[in-house]
Amino acid sequence: MNLITGANVITENKLFSTLDTTVRKVTLSPSREFLISDTVGFIKKLPHHLIVSFLTTLSEAVESDILIHVIDISDPMVDENIKVVNETLKELNCDSKPIIMVFNKIDLLKDRELITYYKQKYINSVFISAVRSININSFIEQIFSMLNLHLKEYTLFLKLDEQKLLSMICNTAKVINIDYDENGIRITFLASEINYNNIIKFLGK
Repeated sequence: MNLITGANVITENKLFSTLDTTVRKVTLSPSREFLISDTVGFIKKLPHHLIVSFLTTLSEAVESDILIHVIDISDPMVDENIKVVNETLKELNCDSKPIIMVFNKIDLLKDRELITYYKQKYINSVFISAVRSININSFIEQIFSMLNLHLKEYTLFLKLDEQKLLSMICNTAKVINIDYDENGIRITFLASEINYNNIIKFLGK
């Protein structure tokens, strides 16, 4: 996250160094941008008294369009770690969301055949080294590709005085066309289902 957004988010090899959710914007061009949000690492058999502390940060996973699962490929427990995350996502009812498997720390790998193994096992996977900036552009391109796959075309009719909603759509969706006449505004745009539902809630329909 720090690498692709220029953020200065705390990175420590320490359990629960922060429970705060951090959101940053990634912009390659006016039509190519997205928001990325981090969450705490998932652990096996999380104590029940800590679950409440996780609710806010885990809600980011529920509301997201796609999930980015970052895995330390140099960890001997990599398969077990993936299983824990998948089980947690299932408990959150968001295991059906599109997921990019990001295998980090490939620079620490001694057995390079593991890359081939996990590449075959997980179709939507990318292999990077955040420390050495390896394959970061491929990672970002994969995010855009997956986001575009889940965009649908929508058309809404707005009143002439609904400029605030019009601005919201222009800022959060990819606008295809806007037509003005004496009856109102007809706007056609591309958006994810979650984004469209948020627009509809704002519209009050």
